[in-house]
Amino acid sequence: AVVSTQSTGGKSNAWMQAKAEEISGLQEKLREATRSAGSLRNEKKSLIEATDLLQSTNQQLKANLESQKIELERFNQLQVRCTQQEGFIEQLEGRLAKHGLSKSDQDREIAKQMGVIRDLHNRLQSHMDTMQDLNRQLSTLNQENYRLKSSLEKETILRRSLEDDVETLRADIPSRQRPAGKSR
Repeated sequence: AVVSTQSTGGKSNAWMQAKAEEISGLQEKLREATRSAGSLRNEKKSLIEATDLLQSTNQQLKANLESQKIELERFNQLQVRCTQQEGFIEQLEGRLAKHGLSKSDQDREIAKQMGVIRDLHNRLQSHMDTMQDLNRQLSTLNQENYRLKSSLEKETILRRSLEDDVETLRADIPSRQRPAGKSR
């Protein structure tokens, strides 16, 4: 009878030892999952901050682009007026010629008007270059924003999966701690 009791006790101890090791392994997995979840939360926070910054920058660029569009429209109107002024200059040259103003006076007036026209043309070109740069920047920011949103969605799905795994492990630990079939 003594041998029978010892062998049952040995099996019980081995079973308890196996369960203890299994619980220890599950606890380590739970700790690792908790660390991963914390890391994912930090990364999510960082991605949200980056997304907010990009959205803010995007809004600023859109406002700047709108301002540049208005400026370009004004400049186009100035260019139309310059074209009209060129016609007017030609009319004035004709009148000046009729009234006998000297050629040098006409040349000075023409040079003055041409300077104004060149200045307006240079401004137009500068505004057009700026608008192209802003459009490129806006496009790049929109692409980056899309990439960050996709990454955030993936990280959110992964975090939820890890949280579900952690909950499953937590639910399994109490049921594994009680030996099956043992009553009090």
